[in-house]
Amino acid sequence: MKNKILLVGALLCAAPVVPLSFAQAQQSAPRDFKANVRVPVDGTSVVYNGKTFTLSGDLHGVLQVKGSGANTFIKGHLNAQGISVSSSDGTSYRGVGAVNVQARTDADGATFKGEANIGLIGKGQAPNTRLKLRLSGSVDAQGQVTISVLDGTLSSK
Repeated sequence: MKNKILLVGALLCAAPVVPLSFAQAQQSAPRDFKANVRVPVDGTSVVYNGKTFTLSGDLHGVLQVKGSGANTFIKGHLNAQGISVSSSDGTSYRGVGAVNVQARTDADGATFKGEANIGLIGKGQAPNTRLKLRLSGSVDAQGQVTISVLDGTLSSK
């Protein structure tokens, strides 16, 4: 089960980078930009271990892109600011933590690294859970993704 959670964390870290990195690398004009966004997650459900968890609130994200031609540097930060989580058994949690991703693209593909430190803080007697994950990876020119988990821990208190 721990491996499944680490895989989900790895995908959360890598997913924002892969499509953007190649879309940006295809452009030939110089580009530098920074975007601040709020991503509403109200009503989003995640099923884990037979339990349904429903999210509410907004994720806060910052995306920074620098580069020209096929050479691009992408830096992303996603923060669980103000996220509430309710489980199907009525237990409530507060989502905390952040995911940070950096990627570099060139004509041959992209490399990226990510770090996640996310948690669920239980209200009342509900246990706290924390996922810490570091990964690195690459995407070749054909779009083949390779992800290596450098280390990861899942803990409950």
